[in-house]
Amino acid sequence: MNENNKMHSWKYWALFALIVFAVVSIAQRDDSRGNDGTKTITVTGTGDTYAIQDTAEVSFTVTKTAKDVKVAQSEMNDVVAQILKAVKDLGVEDKNVKTISYNVYPHYTNVAVPCPVGSYCPTNSKVDGFDASQTIEIKMHDLAKSGDLVSAIGKFNPTNISGLNFVVEDDQAVLQEARQKAITDAKSKAKELAKELGVHLGKVVSFDENGGGRPVPMMYAKVGMGGMDSASVPASIPTGQNKITSNVTIVYEIR
Repeated sequence: MNENNKMHSWKYWALFALIVFAVVSIAQRDDSRGNDGTKTITVTGTGDTYAIQDTAEVSFTVTKTAKDVKVAQSEMNDVVAQILKAVKDLGVEDKNVKTISYNVYPHYTNVAVPCPVGSYCPTNSKVDGFDASQTIEIKMHDLAKSGDLVSAIGKFNPTNISGLNFVVEDDQAVLQEARQKAITDAKSKAKELAKELGVHLGKVVSFDENGGGRPVPMMYAKVGMGGMDSASVPASIPTGQNKITSNVTIVYEIR
């Protein structure tokens, strides 16, 4: 190989090595800064607040069975009407009474199939009438009467009563307060961390909230078929308060 070719070969390999070094250096620098080259720190914050329940929720179901659809509906409507009158006598407004479901469906009865003595006898189902069912949800803001509400419903022996649930009606305001406390907590941590690291905080790169707990309903009573004994319901039901927590994660740009 002549001198000119050796010189060109040397220059080629030197240039190749320089390019490889530059690519590796850039990759390492990008890796330390993130995909967009921005240096960041991540902090989390927690905020707690407490809310006193201001609304009682209860739902009930009335189901009636009859040979004729209209008879089943009529019997169901009579019971529902009596319950709603008693509920409204307690001061519950129409806007706080809502139908959750209304169903009419065939009622089936199992009939034994004739078979030899001593052998397994299967059964067949046949339609022998109709079930009419309605479920209604009621909200009451006068919690002092929540026990009376359940008693008034149970007096007419509905098929089922579900509740009482004590909730905060305007839970968004409560969640907002918890979130603001969590953000303040995260900001304080970010400032302290930046001071310890000797850096300055820049703009917020991302924000995430998780674990925000809405007020949890408290189940009081659930009654099955056959109604309930109204005398078993206490005159006063303590509601207490709920703890609502918000957890936030904030990513800051640092300089």
